[in-house]
Amino acid sequence: MPVEVAGVRVPVGRAAEAAADSHLARVFTAGLGRPAERRDRTAELIVLHMRDDVPPEVDLESRLLQVGTSADVSGTGLEAFAPSFVDTLVGVYPRQGFAHSFVRLFKDQAERKPGCAAAELVAGEWAERTSSHPLDKCRRV
Repeated sequence: MPVEVAGVRVPVGRAAEAAADSHLARVFTAGLGRPAERRDRTAELIVLHMRDDVPPEVDLESRLLQVGTSADVSGTGLEAFAPSFVDTLVGVYPRQGFAHSFVRLFKDQAERKPGCAAAELVAGEWAERTSSHPLDKCRRV
């Protein structure tokens, strides 16, 4: 039976994780001086981006976060971006060990919380895909 977290229905087993993530989103955006409605929306987006794909016509911001996060973290969907954009992006924002650090943090979380989303990702091929991320092989412009 799902429960509601930040206005989003999530599986009961994920409720605590979603609640913590959405709370942190509110804290960080409050620290940036964002208005309450933007803090609430950010919290909602953080919960939504870890769920199944959301069509852009349903929620464009959520879809953009899903696509961007997937491409950035694991390389999923990276082929949708023009090679010149990717080269420029990596040139301006070099990854500097991002994949290795991210995988290490997810593995640590998976060990501490076996039922969390990180544990599900680590149990599959996510860690290997992320560690061999195409952005880490891009040439710098």
